[in-house]
Amino acid sequence: IFLLKELIDEDPYNIDYWNFLAESYGVLERYTDALDTVEYALAIDQKNKRALLTKASCYYYMNMSEQTHSLLTEYLSELKENYMAYYLDGSSLVDMGRYEEATVQLEKAIELSQSLSPEQYQICSQLAYSYMKLGMEEKALKAIDDAAASDPKSRDTELNMRKGILYLDLNKPEKAQEYFQKAISNSEDVEHTLYKIGALCTEEGKYEDAIMFMKPVINAHKTDNAQKALPYMAYWE
Repeated sequence: IFLLKELIDEDPYNIDYWNFLAESYGVLERYTDALDTVEYALAIDQKNKRALLTKASCYYYMNMSEQTHSLLTEYLSELKENYMAYYLDGSSLVDMGRYEEATVQLEKAIELSQSLSPEQYQICSQLAYSYMKLGMEEKALKAIDDAAASDPKSRDTELNMRKGILYLDLNKPEKAQEYFQKAISNSEDVEHTLYKIGALCTEEGKYEDAIMFMKPVINAHKTDNAQKALPYMAYWE
């Protein structure tokens, strides 16, 4: 960052330097600094694809879904061949509860990424969630399988947890329990898996299920997972 600032002092109209600096702030999760910086790049070229994508990414990771969608809608013609633009737009639509629109954008993101992107796992996972919310069970399950296939490091435990959450949301608790038990039996760290299932259940508003999985973790007292689980107990109460 220090070096980039020196380069900018020497050449303040070099858009690449501003973009590199904004992206560097983004990597450090300093999104406010990244947004401030990327505005300088956009002042040089208001339709610069790299700067627009950085700005959209900052909005999204700052939980500013409406601003993300608005920006990408305005400039999608400039970014129409960029899978990340569709992924960010689709994800922001998911956050806004606009699942039908989200599936269109996420399907386009998958089409453009050609299974080569490091974000393929996240794209498929978001698409599975959208399908789930639309009650499209078979498509949701396929998207979860595609997510696992896209990431050689993905594990059966994670896959089964996601399928369990899918079935909970579809009000099929017996099927959900079947996949949760598979996740636990395949896990190398059962306590952490119980914590993750409880956290996912909480996110879906399934508090009774969350308590059931979190209780053994909380009862472990001084472990790292127990400490992370305690705030959930306060939330349920």
